Amino acid sequence: MGLVQKLEVLLFPRRWWIAYFSNWQKAKRNKQIRIHNLGPMTNIGQKSYIDQKSFIDNQSHFDKTVDSIVDLVLAS
Repeated sequence: MGLVQKLEVLLFPRRWWIAYFSNWQKAKRNKQIRIHNLGPMTNIGQKSYIDQKSFIDNQSHFDKTVDSIVDLVLAS
């Protein structure tokens, strides 16, 4: 889990376990939230999800992100 993912738990009180009736917690209980790890990417700048100059397994971060989104949409 990256730094941003760890911080978002602290920054968004509706994601705290004591916020039992929040929409986030309801969706989590109903298995409507899924987390997909795309690899060692950042949110902004170099090596971000949309960086076309950084590669994982001979595929740009951008292409890997797009392929992952397409796979998720087609699977649902």
